[in-house]
Amino acid sequence: LAQNSYRMNFVVNRELRMGTGKTAAQVAHACLSLYTQLTGNSNLRTHYNAWLLTGQTKVVLQCDTTDELLALYQEGRGREIVCCVVRDAGRTQVATGACTVLGVFGDGSQLMELTGHLKLL
Repeated sequence: LAQNSYRMNFVVNRELRMGTGKTAAQVAHACLSLYTQLTGNSNLRTHYNAWLLTGQTKVVLQCDTTDELLALYQEGRGREIVCCVVRDAGRTQVATGACTVLGVFGDGSQLMELTGHLKLL
């Protein structure tokens, strides 16, 4: 992937041992949360439009623990990267409030610095 192209990265919390369908739903929640942030902020619309025009790249990664996911979230916010953490409602496989997925949006170089060490899911 080009380092300067915009993309969304999703980091799945493997500590929770979610099933495939549950994981897919949680990633979808993160995607919609990022979309809402991007389209609701006029300062971010140019970046969002560039992402739309360049293939809408999405990458799904994994981390081992909730602590790791939350540390990545804090680091992302500190770098002013658009990000969100999905917290589960607790109706099916995981406890209420469990941090299931981190979603981040930015250019390739920003996201490589933040999540480049993680493995694909």
